[in-house]
Amino acid sequence: MSKSKKQRSWIPTEKCDRVSSLPDSIICHILSFLPTKDTVATSILSKRWNPLWLSVFTLDFTEHTLAPICRRVRSVMLSRDNTLPIRSFRLKCCVVSYNEPNNVARLIIAAIQRQTETLELSMYFYPLDMKLASKIFTCRTLTVLKLNNLTIVDKIPQITNNTISRLKTLHLDCVHFMTRTLIIDFLFSFPILEELRVNNDLFIIEETLVNHPFNLTYNNAVPIKADKIKCLPNLVTAKLYDSEPIPLFLLSSAVSLSIKMTWTHYVQVPIFYNLTQMELFSNLAGKSWPKKWTWMLEMLQNSPKLQHLIIYEEIENRIDDDDDDIWEDPKIVPECLSSKLKTCLFKNYRGKKCELQFADYVMRSSKVLTKMTIHCVCSTDINAKYQMLQKLSLCLRGCKLIFE
Repeated sequence: MSKSKKQRSWIPTEKCDRVSSLPDSIICHILSFLPTKDTVATSILSKRWNPLWLSVFTLDFTEHTLAPICRRVRSVMLSRDNTLPIRSFRLKCCVVSYNEPNNVARLIIAAIQRQTETLELSMYFYPLDMKLASKIFTCRTLTVLKLNNLTIVDKIPQITNNTISRLKTLHLDCVHFMTRTLIIDFLFSFPILEELRVNNDLFIIEETLVNHPFNLTYNNAVPIKADKIKCLPNLVTAKLYDSEPIPLFLLSSAVSLSIKMTWTHYVQVPIFYNLTQMELFSNLAGKSWPKKWTWMLEMLQNSPKLQHLIIYEEIENRIDDDDDDIWEDPKIVPECLSSKLKTCLFKNYRGKKCELQFADYVMRSSKVLTKMTIHCVCSTDINAKYQMLQKLSLCLRGCKLIFE
């Protein structure tokens, strides 16, 4: 090693510590990306770092069991200034015993009392008697709520004009509800909700539903008219893995809608007056639903302002049922096709007769369609692709066809 390199290697480390020279606000922002226990650990670095963790606006607690989290949260809360707000509070725990749900509620209350804006709860082993703190539904600062692997059993508190929730974003992942009624009441407790995401199925513990306006059974009940059912009026974006437990009427104000269908029966379609973008993921692996394309057409008929459409066909473990003889053009062309639809994307196209008829109908009926994109399945050989392209080319009516 040269003499100059040796000299550089002996430069004191404190002179190279550019992070410590940053303003407190920037250091606290950097620390907000770390788990809270790591943030606290930075206090031993130097006197400069010692108090900084107390001003971090994000608290993130992750442990295998709940007891260590409770101790750590209490310690942090007691050390912090009570008037200092918490922008984000994350709580992740793998195991929660049956006698600990009240401790979870206390942690939620402690966070909410400090003006939390984002609350994330994830319990990988959930007790059936887990209860959310009622203050979640009346908190004036909470705008984002993310729940994962929880069971909600408690009744939703009565909401008044003085206690209306300010929640705008709600994410649910593998959340259990005691009844379908509770799902509806839960969603209606957030009247200004703008974004709803259901990443996995919502599970119903008790399937019996009694005396509720959403008492829709799929076999013999007469569906309730859409104009008699309330919706989430401020909803902008809705993304559902499986919408069956959530009536689509609740989402009728959405501007952007994404649905991953896993059901094999009819689900009533409301009129989406504001919808401009729609994604339909057909995930019927191992199942069949011969009226699927008819239902998709109904979605188009009830979306008068739709501009962008994506159809995604799942192919793994799929039953190749012959649904080629059930296609019928609707008597009335959907309004979105005659005046609004600009782009259409069809993924996992296999060239089946119904798929061709659907693509043909969209291109033939759309007056302002500028681009039709077809992505065929990866396993399709070159000759089959050529035949698909020939058939699709005959359907062109002025729009650009992209075939991949």
